[in-house]
Amino acid sequence: MSQTRRPRRVLYAWEWGAGSGHVQRFLPIADAVSQNGDDVIWVLKEMDRLKSCPTRKGYQVVRCPQLKPCRCGDAIPPRNLAAITWNLGYHDAERLVSVVRDWLEIFIRTRPDLVVQDFGATAGMIARSIGIRTMRIGTGYTCPPRRELPVDLPWFAKRLSSEELQNSPSNSFANCTTSLAYEKVMDRIAAACRVNGLSVPSRWDEVVEGCEDDILATLPLLDPYAAVRASPTWDGVWVGRQCLARVTDDNNSASNSESAAVLAYLKPFAHWKQLFAALKQLRVRVDLVADGVSENLLQQCDPAWVRICDGFRSIEAAAAGGMTLINNGNHGSTALSLLHGMPVIACPLFFEQRLTAEAIEEAGVGTFLDVRYPDRFIETLRTGLQEERFRARAKRFEERHASLFRDQSAAVLDRLNRQLG
Repeated sequence: MSQTRRPRRVLYAWEWGAGSGHVQRFLPIADAVSQNGDDVIWVLKEMDRLKSCPTRKGYQVVRCPQLKPCRCGDAIPPRNLAAITWNLGYHDAERLVSVVRDWLEIFIRTRPDLVVQDFGATAGMIARSIGIRTMRIGTGYTCPPRRELPVDLPWFAKRLSSEELQNSPSNSFANCTTSLAYEKVMDRIAAACRVNGLSVPSRWDEVVEGCEDDILATLPLLDPYAAVRASPTWDGVWVGRQCLARVTDDNNSASNSESAAVLAYLKPFAHWKQLFAALKQLRVRVDLVADGVSENLLQQCDPAWVRICDGFRSIEAAAAGGMTLINNGNHGSTALSLLHGMPVIACPLFFEQRLTAEAIEEAGVGTFLDVRYPDRFIETLRTGLQEERFRARAKRFEERHASLFRDQSAAVLDRLNRQLG
């Protein structure tokens, strides 16, 4: 008589960052795991990111224990993941103790066989301490190389003055060295582990737990650690089609007009009104996918030139229509745009996005629009939209890297199953 196999449990832990990209990236993997008869537990920083996904029914969803980021003026330069963990909550010793306790309770209650660590550190660290296997999934920025000591971003080796760091989330760059940041973080971790009865990690690669099957969902161009990885394998990107709520009718797209057209995936920022005024002055029609944009800001967009999209807009269709992508330097939309031969105008709001914007500008597949200087908007937009060299190079990029946009989710699932055993 055959025995029924106990469903294995995969716990997906998303601690830091924002937006739908985290959930969309893992959703095709989670659906395949579920269809195989195993269970997926979602521990999410933003609970509403699964609401629009048809497959969400049947999934157990848990709110992620929240750390509180330090004030901008108290942040240290994000030279490596240790510094980032400090800025994103490890500076608060008392709260870290509580969050470690909350994660421990989640693991005891859900009893996962595998923890998939998205951007974060706490879940993987605790899982290792109590004997649960782990693997990481994320972009190059969120999945730096795992070594005994934190690996610095190569970007910082090129920046020696405070002027060049002004768009990073730190105003106190001179107040903390890399080694001091690491020591501070390890002290906080040790205290939180002792209070909660956990073994204390002695090295950084015991904090940032992972395995050889870690999923590096990015492209070499968009990986800020590419130059310092040993024998890297980049897994590219894929589309979580199940997560699309309502896809906009492409027949009414701005790309069907005779004017220049852009697809805009944008979060609000201080000079929002000036950006759209500049686009209108250049007679550019816009399909705007607005995530977290207030009604007041949307009303400032001229409906004769800006069409507000309901749900997601197909990047593939936009590229086929000869459009250009304008975003905040978000990794996912940038990668998909380039893999479809569509140039990007990146308007970064945060440090990670700045790295992406600089990378695409240096590669000649897009332009970096600095949102701090509205007087430069028209010039930058005109360059990005009218110079054909960007589209030509984006097309060549698509041809060279087509293998990084396939259905890699099947191969990723195989690696996850190896870790499940």
